[in-house]
Amino acid sequence: MRTIFILLDSLNRHMLPAYGNDWVHTPALDRLAERSVVFQNHFCGSMPCIPARRDLLTGKACFLEAPWGPIEPWDTLLTNQLRSEKGTYSHLITDHPHYFNGGAGDRYHNCFDSWEYERGQVWD
Repeated sequence: MRTIFILLDSLNRHMLPAYGNDWVHTPALDRLAERSVVFQNHFCGSMPCIPARRDLLTGKACFLEAPWGPIEPWDTLLTNQLRSEKGTYSHLITDHPHYFNGGAGDRYHNCFDSWEYERGQVWD
């Protein structure tokens, strides 16, 4: 099985045709949605971007204990569990520079077997 997990900041799902929008055009995402599982009921524990990513990687709501913090050495990560239990290879493609900064986003890119950074956020 192959899994593609797409995480977009500041996008309301009601703007996507896969969720019923008929005036925004996203042909590539539409094709992917047609061949995929599209979740209808989903919730987030943390709204800011770095805390939300930590929630997803650890499977727990971390925002109250670490509002904007790095992956901690004691965190149990989904990517590590999939690698050790299922032999799953993970790859991150991001335009989010905070994954690579020391401090708040520190160690996020190291959770993956490989990663690519595409410019286009914050300082551009």
